Amino acid sequence: MSSWTRWHGPAMARLWGFCWLIVGFWRAALACPTSCKCSASRIWCGDPSPGIVAFPKLEATSADPENITEIYIANQKRLEIINEDDLEAYVGLKNLTIVDSGLKSVAHKAFLKNSNLQHINFTRNKLTILSRKHFRHLDLSELILVGNPFTCSCDVMWIKTLQETKPSPETQDLYCLDENSKNISLANLQIPHCGLPSANLAAPNLTVEEGKSITLSCTVAGDPVPNLYWDVGNLVSKHMNETSHTQGSLRITNISSDDSGKQISCVAENLVGEDQDSVNLTVHCANPNYPDVIYEDYGTAANDIGDTTNKSNGTLPTGVVDTGREHLSVYAVVVIASVVGFCLLVMLFLLKLARHSKFGMKGFVLFHKIPLDG
Repeated sequence: MSSWTRWHGPAMARLWGFCWLIVGFWRAALACPTSCKCSASRIWCGDPSPGIVAFPKLEATSADPENITEIYIANQKRLEIINEDDLEAYVGLKNLTIVDSGLKSVAHKAFLKNSNLQHINFTRNKLTILSRKHFRHLDLSELILVGNPFTCSCDVMWIKTLQETKPSPETQDLYCLDENSKNISLANLQIPHCGLPSANLAAPNLTVEEGKSITLSCTVAGDPVPNLYWDVGNLVSKHMNETSHTQGSLRITNISSDDSGKQISCVAENLVGEDQDSVNLTVHCANPNYPDVIYEDYGTAANDIGDTTNKSNGTLPTGVVDTGREHLSVYAVVVIASVVGFCLLVMLFLLKLARHSKFGMKGFVLFHKIPLDG
């Protein structure tokens, strides 16, 4: 009995756990590409012979790519490109290292599915150009690009800006090659007509009544000319936008109170970077006490940003409040006058009745306390 308990208690659970761990390593090893070593969470490709010519992929039937958190690649001179679908299975990837290799190009959407990426190291590769669009949706803690032969152009100015605004824990000495193949420090690089864009929204704060419609206008500027787009987050209300070069508008219809407190941003983006201007949306519920006044007051304001911002503050005009008080006063006076008039009529009727009674004044004891004599 004690033997059965020993092998079916915690000891058996630990044994099964160890077995599953071994199976996991075995499955990962079977799916691992040539010249690479794999574990349940890591891929390591450092053997230059025979080497790899494409980004390492695990067989989905033999391993779980979503559990991979680190990929390390080194000394792979024939690895030249990262395609759009090379990394899409590694959704849990946090660290990506490709060093001393032949990487020349990275597809624009290569990291689209890798929102957990924190560290990227592309040291000593063959990159001549690298777009910021690859990384704009990532919250990177580190991007190392030392030792790449970048071409001096506006396409790499974003790297200089990144170095200035978000310095790495270790200073990177980055260079680019000019038209004479001369090394120019990226920190000193000056490119004409190559600067950060700007975005400008019409109103800093927006207050509107529920059910109304508004139109936001935005203007962007920059050289190179930036693209304009709207970031509406999880806005519930129906909306549509129109964009023409450096100007854009966002139409929001039948505004829901669920959108109160949400932020709407106009974003300007070019090769160098991006800028945005935001507005906070405040939605007031309609007041049922004075529907006619409210709709008269806000009806035309729904189509004008300035008027909407100024008028939709959730308070009624002073005239409306004063008018309500006057109505109450008049009503009270009328009620009091009616009661007094009714009492006078009753008194007159009783007096007239007493005057014509056969008992005369003796019988009229309701208003006169005169004792009756037998």
